[in-house]
Amino acid sequence: MNTDRQRESAVSRMRLRSARVRDDLIGAQGEVLDEAVGLCGSLLRDLARERLEFDARIERLAGAAARAADVWGRLFDEMPLAGLETDAGGLVLRANEPAAMMLNVSVSYLQGRPIRSFSAHGGELEQLLRMLVRQDDTCHRASIAIRPHGGAPFRADVTIVPCGGYTDGWVWLFEMPHL
Repeated sequence: MNTDRQRESAVSRMRLRSARVRDDLIGAQGEVLDEAVGLCGSLLRDLARERLEFDARIERLAGAAARAADVWGRLFDEMPLAGLETDAGGLVLRANEPAAMMLNVSVSYLQGRPIRSFSAHGGELEQLLRMLVRQDDTCHRASIAIRPHGGAPFRADVTIVPCGGYTDGWVWLFEMPHL
């Protein structure tokens, strides 16, 4: 009997010790959990603050980009050089008045037309366009044969500037033609 009581007493002590250890572990887990939740809250507040700052920077950059686009548009329209903006395939997206005069058409007539349609030697312009597609990150200078609407062909020096990210195409700036 003594042995049974001793065993029961030992089991009882082990249960008590086990309950205390379990309570200590649960308490420690609770503390760790509270600390983790606190850190997560702090991180979320920091992220929210950073997001607000990021959104404000994006808004400032968008405003600056809009102003730059406006300035570029005015410069493009007012510059004395004949200018065309084309997409990567050579489709005219925008033209200024000197370009329209050089090609003997209206500005609105140029928009949406392939630049090839004003080439006196189609192969020459096709070759230039292929080269531009392969090397779209550098400026190029060329002399190309132009055929204005209803007029005699002439050669014109052109500087072609990539505008990737803006229209993913090129700006063509024509100097005075060789008449």
